[in-house]
Amino acid sequence: MHSARCIALFSVITVLTVQLTAPAAASEGCSPTIDERKFASASTLRALNATVAAFGVRSTGSPAHQRLISWLERHVDRLPGVSVRSEHFGIQRWQPGPGLLVSDGVVPVAAAIPYSAPGLRSGELVRLPAGTPITAANARGKVVLRDFPAVDRGYLAEPFLNQDMVDAGLAEAAGVVVAFPFPHEQVKGYWDPHLGTHYRVPGVFVGADAAAKLQAGAQTTVGVLAARVPAVTRSLVATLPGISNERIVLDTNTDGVGWVQENGTVALLALAEHFARLPLRCRPRTIEFVFATGHLHRPAEGSEFRARALDAEYDSGSVAFAFVLEHLGTREFLPGNGSLQPTGAAEPSGWFAGSPALTQAAFTALSGRSVDRTFVLPGADVPVPDRTPPQCSFGGIGTHFHSHLIPTMAMISGPWTLWAPAFGAEAVDHERMRRQVLAAGDAITALSPLPRDQIAGPYTDLRRARAGGAPTCSHDLPPEWAPRP
Repeated sequence: MHSARCIALFSVITVLTVQLTAPAAASEGCSPTIDERKFASASTLRALNATVAAFGVRSTGSPAHQRLISWLERHVDRLPGVSVRSEHFGIQRWQPGPGLLVSDGVVPVAAAIPYSAPGLRSGELVRLPAGTPITAANARGKVVLRDFPAVDRGYLAEPFLNQDMVDAGLAEAAGVVVAFPFPHEQVKGYWDPHLGTHYRVPGVFVGADAAAKLQAGAQTTVGVLAARVPAVTRSLVATLPGISNERIVLDTNTDGVGWVQENGTVALLALAEHFARLPLRCRPRTIEFVFATGHLHRPAEGSEFRARALDAEYDSGSVAFAFVLEHLGTREFLPGNGSLQPTGAAEPSGWFAGSPALTQAAFTALSGRSVDRTFVLPGADVPVPDRTPPQCSFGGIGTHFHSHLIPTMAMISGPWTLWAPAFGAEAVDHERMRRQVLAAGDAITALSPLPRDQIAGPYTDLRRARAGGAPTCSHDLPPEWAPRP
């Protein structure tokens, strides 16, 4: 009898929970797409992007980054119905300063390699060609000169740059100099790797014009003027209630450099303002806007920690899907005649989608807004058939949500200007950015009233398989410190 009453009570609670969280269809009179006449203009998006870029280098936890987060908080907190909270993370901050290079005279430095060791060190300059590992035998006590890796886009060099910095520390090298094939003015302030791993040696980037002055065998001094200090950084989570408590989660990161990394903040602001203006009856689901920290200090990757939290609660029915927006409106620049040259075209973009419903929403939205050079893809890595999911990567921070088996879409590009802030406003076409954000909003609007299981598609079976012990993606984050020798 007691067991029967417990079962009955559980059934009532379950029904009430379903009634509370199940999405309601949008009411009659709610537009199936965004009315672009009432949406932020291209000039408004450009002005917001200019404001974000004007904070300067927003390295994780830096004063500039903290000021940006506070500005974003004020912006979303004033929207009707929106509530804002913060998630805090402790880090060992790397506060960037200038680099120094002296080799038969002062050599102009484009940037310090992020998270390289502060201080001055000297040694013989040794050029090690690509493919030659940095070891104690060829690098101990020396300054290693490397050419920037020969890659199609700059962001693809990160694993090579990271490995060289780690290896140089293990080899007890005096330092590392990485020479670009592009002029100094184009690579000033270059920022990658962005793993947030503190390296054991100083390192600097130089442009091709400066690199031409370097001679192997010369006594060389390399230095980085930077600070390592404990700090606290935070993510913002802004919630806009809908008819249902079940959430759509929109995510981007806040730390970045220049106009490209990260202008997803501008997209989320514009979308938050649009959805906040709609009457409640036109918001079938609650929308959560995540302005995450830690993408330039990935041991505190806020998007990963948010994805872990959503993963833990997804099966309770409180989450519908996640959508990540990064690096929007980018123009294509390609190497030519010793520099990066604009091609006049848009940088190719990916719109990753993990289920048929998400894929169809992406195709429809892109077509409706005439967004060209964008590919709808199931993943960025080679599929592994027995893994759940078979493809882990969505090209950027969308990976964190998808690999945690949250139904996910992610819009991203990877231009040469991503980590090269010197290109400024020239790197972004804000008319194109507007079309992309409108397309994102159209997809959100179309998916809002759809049943959760329809949105999820294969994710439901993947979650069951994972629960049964099937192998899944790694969720390890980079270490905060590189290994000691």
